Amino acid sequence: MSHDLTPWRDSATDTAVDPLIDAEAAIQRGQFGIARVSLRRLASTASDDDVRSAARTLLRRTAPDPAAWVVWLVLLAFITGLLVVYVSP
Repeated sequence: MSHDLTPWRDSATDTAVDPLIDAEAAIQRGQFGIARVSLRRLASTASDDDVRSAARTLLRRTAPDPAAWVVWLVLLAFITGLLVVYVSP
């Protein structure tokens, strides 16, 4: 399933929609990747300071948890160790 990386375009009318509202809607749908793409663009191109601040806040809140990365790396090292011990000749 492919996603359009410019989610603030209305595909029916091909008109621009408010990017912050569209990013929030993507977050509610669980499409964090699409939301983060639009929030990055919005944080760098918005003319209003409040909008840029809101975009940066939403970017921080949707960032992956550092503890999840640690758990992932520990699990990867454990599985690699098991493969080395039990599969190598």
